[in-house]
Amino acid sequence: MALVLGQNRVGIARSDNPTTVPNHPVARLMFYFDCICTVLQITDEYAARLRDYMNFYLLTESEMDKLLYFCWLFSPDELINKCIFLNDDLCGEYENGFFELSEITERLLVTDSLMIGNQQRRVKKVMAFKAIFLLKNYYIPIEIYKERLHIILLAMNIIMQERRRIAGVEGATETPIRTTNTSSCCIIL
Repeated sequence: MALVLGQNRVGIARSDNPTTVPNHPVARLMFYFDCICTVLQITDEYAARLRDYMNFYLLTESEMDKLLYFCWLFSPDELINKCIFLNDDLCGEYENGFFELSEITERLLVTDSLMIGNQQRRVKKVMAFKAIFLLKNYYIPIEIYKERLHIILLAMNIIMQERRRIAGVEGATETPIRTTNTSSCCIIL
């Protein structure tokens, strides 16, 4: 369901605090992920480790792979104009800002839930951002790790195909399925 919010700008209140992010691509991706987790209210303990951008240097290789995957899964392309909005005016002097849905009064079309992967996510906050926010915290860092992300996605695809194949074998019926082979073969010696 989508909500159309009014045009009156009186009483907009930020629900965040300004922060400093280490200038490292991993820290920047972690900050992006942290922002998206704030919007989508992802609060589990495992995500907390991937959100701790001040301690980015503590991530293991496996956690780094998961961070890249989640950043790809929660890409701006999937979220822009649904729960994150390019809006310099709402950001003011900062690169981004969070707002409770009830506090937003500028005319925006906001969705109250998103389907990401196989999970339904409720949207309780929205994030406004300036273009520089995505450039610094998503597009540049993800470009640095694009080859690694490509390998991760290929591996995930292979795993998913294998799981579907195994599920297909386990779910096969007792009755054999007849197939007809219409191809022919000619061997020339």
